[in-house]
Amino acid sequence: MPGGHHGLRRLLGGVAWIGISGVCARSVAFAASIALAHTLGPADFGVLAFGLSVAVVFSACASLGLDELIVREVARQTRASGAIFA
Repeated sequence: MPGGHHGLRRLLGGVAWIGISGVCARSVAFAASIALAHTLGPADFGVLAFGLSVAVVFSACASLGLDELIVREVARQTRASGAIFA
């Protein structure tokens, strides 16, 4: 197989694994939510869901797009990527 096709095949394999892992993670989270809702009851599960929502909002505010900035800078300056992560 030519080298270009091997790289594309490897890329598509990686994308497939990321997709499969995302589906599995969401499925487990959904099943856990159902189990927790059944165990806790509507009022307590509502409190839990509200607390998790607040945590997600604070997490998003805390990162402030830093992940995207790092990816962009590493892509832009591949030689200086060591200094970015130091």
